Amino acid sequence: MSSTIVTDGVEGRAAYALDNSADYAAERLIALDHFLDPITRRVIDELPLHPGNRCLEIGPGSGSIAGYLAGRVGPTGQVAAVDVDLSRLTSGADLDVFQHDIRDGLPLEGPFNLIHARLVLVHLPERNDVLRTLTDALAPGGWLVLGDFGDTPMTVYSSPSDSDTELYTRVVYALQHVLESHGVDMAWADATHTAMRDAGLRNVYAVDHAESWYGGSTGIRMHHANTSQTQDELLLHGITTADLDRFHALVADPSFVVRSYRFVCTRGQRPPK
Repeated sequence: MSSTIVTDGVEGRAAYALDNSADYAAERLIALDHFLDPITRRVIDELPLHPGNRCLEIGPGSGSIAGYLAGRVGPTGQVAAVDVDLSRLTSGADLDVFQHDIRDGLPLEGPFNLIHARLVLVHLPERNDVLRTLTDALAPGGWLVLGDFGDTPMTVYSSPSDSDTELYTRVVYALQHVLESHGVDMAWADATHTAMRDAGLRNVYAVDHAESWYGGSTGIRMHHANTSQTQDELLLHGITTADLDRFHALVADPSFVVRSYRFVCTRGQRPPK
């Protein structure tokens, strides 16, 4: 397997609110990998991925799943990682890396035995077009795996006070509104199953996962990272700096326990010829 980096002079579109080059992005990616990698790997582990196969990873982030795929397909296979921002890609030496915006099509030709994208399409207003592009790039019998956050019940299991519960809920909803203003669609995760079938994929299957997060745990650090990265926009949505200071204290407090985001991981297969 080769190791290359190819750039095409891409400039990331400004709509993405949580770019990987920004402050706090490393903290967010650590939390995401800790929370999501076990679910993603479990879904992929059930698929017939073999040495010598070709894989495409869209939006690799830290590269944790791209590196895992490289281990699965071995030195005779190929894993290509595609992202508009490669600044946090640290894992997996055996990768062909392309700096490219998937909304402009693929930077390399298929077909691929497996294509994976996590927390990518939820951010893209062109998500249905991108899904079609990825489906068309699958080999006959190949698999598309998409994972995204969906609408989540705002559940607080334990809180120091009712006012803290209200504050947490208000800040998280404000963050969601900020992300939606950048094109995020929290209904997409639950629509993916139908969208895959409409695109002609078969054997579509979804895993829906949530868990409890206590203050100071790795997963809940995502809240600290996201609200810190979007602070200026949150202030425009009525959140104050005092609110954010208290919010950050809550997500560091072990006595504070909440429900995580819902993560929906959906896979579908292109019919064999």
